[in-house]
Amino acid sequence: MTNEADVSEPIDVGPMRLIDVAGFLIGRRCSIERVIASKASLALGAALVATAALAREYDAVSFIHQPLDLLAPLAASIFVSAIVFAVVRCFHAITAIPHPGSTADDYRVFLSGYWMTAPLAWLYAIPIETMTDEISALRFNLTLLSIVSIWRVLLFARFVSVRYRVSLNAALCWVLAPCMAIAVVALFQQILSMVSIMGGLRLTETQQILLDFRSNVFGVAFYGFIPTLLLGIGLAVAIRKHAESIAVPRFRPSVLQRWTWAIPVLAFVGFTIAAVFFQPPRYRAAQVDQLLTDGRIDEAITLMQRQGEDRFPSVWDPPPHFPTRRKPTPPISDLLAAIGRNQPERWISDQLLVQADELLMWQFGWTQGVGDESYLESTLFITDRSALVELHEHFQKLVDVPASDKEQQRRTRLLKIIHDSIPKAEAFENDLPVSEVAETETETD
Repeated sequence: MTNEADVSEPIDVGPMRLIDVAGFLIGRRCSIERVIASKASLALGAALVATAALAREYDAVSFIHQPLDLLAPLAASIFVSAIVFAVVRCFHAITAIPHPGSTADDYRVFLSGYWMTAPLAWLYAIPIETMTDEISALRFNLTLLSIVSIWRVLLFARFVSVRYRVSLNAALCWVLAPCMAIAVVALFQQILSMVSIMGGLRLTETQQILLDFRSNVFGVAFYGFIPTLLLGIGLAVAIRKHAESIAVPRFRPSVLQRWTWAIPVLAFVGFTIAAVFFQPPRYRAAQVDQLLTDGRIDEAITLMQRQGEDRFPSVWDPPPHFPTRRKPTPPISDLLAAIGRNQPERWISDQLLVQADELLMWQFGWTQGVGDESYLESTLFITDRSALVELHEHFQKLVDVPASDKEQQRRTRLLKIIHDSIPKAEAFENDLPVSEVAETETETD
């Protein structure tokens, strides 16, 4: 905690310069104070958020098909910052230190500081997917996400500490508590959407890595929220005892030097140039996604064959997607029929049939996954027999599609399980005793 005499006269911190953008990112006090003093820092921060959106999305989505993705960071930042601001103001109220100015003016300064952390997101612009395989790229991106998130929280806690003249420990708790609550809510929704995993879904390696990462972050946020909240309250109460010797300083309005605008302008130009190279593959991928979603599967396959593998992103997950709470679109049976009609190149069927076994089982009523084949073999017969007969027909088409040896062996084993479950299902539907199921199966054969 910083003990300071009451400040009656506004402090002149000088103009906000280009170097202050970098100084802010390393928590330099004088740079933070110039951001606080300059009303133009809000506009500068908004420009930096716009460049951060470009950095995140220039190689991830098609701007033509998903233009709103460029506005998502701005909307999310306003929403999250408003929640954090409300919580910080509540903590600060406990300290009994007078609030600096009106609530509206205080939030303007708060949002300026929040937006000035945006350049950290430029690190996401590294096109790692073009440099290595999908799994290595995912691990790199998750590591980078962790580093940027920790850096951003510490940096913003430093901003809150300077703004409200409290200790860094208190500011860190005040910022972490609402951030943890937001993370718990957001991650709970994501993990809940994969609830079928608990029933034996066979995850791809990327899905497993993402699930593990989300679960770990969820655990830290969930179990850390209450201790952080209580510690934040305790530190606020401790500050209250010395509130009479603390005053939030007022600053003379600071001018933003024009050269400072060179930072977002240059960043915008750089990411726009990068987008020129990365957007065409994303545009073609989005075209295929839309055709598949609309059920125009033959057109989608034709487009992929005409363009060739090299003209699409190296990391791309076309529909249908799994897991999902709704029926995957397009139906995997329709996709298999289209592949049978068009006989596309191997890379196309590999791209379109990721988790095809899970998707096909889901379509015909089995939602407990195929990760545990022993469980599947002992339980699948409870599914409707007519659905199993139809599933067997479509699964045979899946087995006929070329795939890797390992995947082909899996599909063949699953096809046999489905085949063996049909007579068991008939016996089950006829209310035969469990002991007679095996006998019924033998007689049917």
